[in-house]
Amino acid sequence: MVNDRAPRVVSASPLPWIITIYAILALTAFAFPSGLRDWLEERNANGRLWLPLAIARQIEAASNAIGVAPVGADLRRRFGKLIGDQDS
Repeated sequence: MVNDRAPRVVSASPLPWIITIYAILALTAFAFPSGLRDWLEERNANGRLWLPLAIARQIEAASNAIGVAPVGADLRRRFGKLIGDQDS
């Protein structure tokens, strides 16, 4: 007997997109650790963000240790020049 059914088309899995998004977020956190820490500190009015703040401080320390933070600082400086920010 011949199987006349067409092969089943597998729908695209969201897993590659999820991995890509989280990889970009991780690279951003390592490239701009002080910005992430500052952002969390601004929103920590009631002390409920103690755990994300602790993680952000550790990410900042790791970023400084492996040398990624200077790259992020250079990118911020270049972007500031591009948009005309005087604080950069």
